[in-house]
Amino acid sequence: MGMKASSGCTDVYKEVQSGRITWAIYKINDQLTEIVPDCTGDGNYEQFLRTFPSNDVRFAVYNFGEVNGRANTVVFYYWEPDSARVKSKMLYASSREQFRGLLEGVAANIYANTVEEASREAVLARVN
Repeated sequence: MGMKASSGCTDVYKEVQSGRITWAIYKINDQLTEIVPDCTGDGNYEQFLRTFPSNDVRFAVYNFGEVNGRANTVVFYYWEPDSARVKSKMLYASSREQFRGLLEGVAANIYANTVEEASREAVLARVN
């Protein structure tokens, strides 16, 4: 069974979905009891990618704005670098689908181990 998401998670997602903020990163809290917003931002895509930790797992959402005629195109990210601890990978993996299910209207799901796999071009190619 996965981790429960804090009430702030969906509030932050709605901010991203509406375009009020561009992106949000989510993490499992230090007590390992729930998923919480880690940080949010309005920077460009490269700044967004730089917020991913090099050695830990994260969930994220990014609003690309209009893509293929769809306004506020939001993409969900599951970031799992190879260097992340096995325990962290297991905790996030067991919570991913449940958390993703809370986020309505996501245009694509991206599972990335490297920044290259999460490149803007690779991600936009997956948006339909």
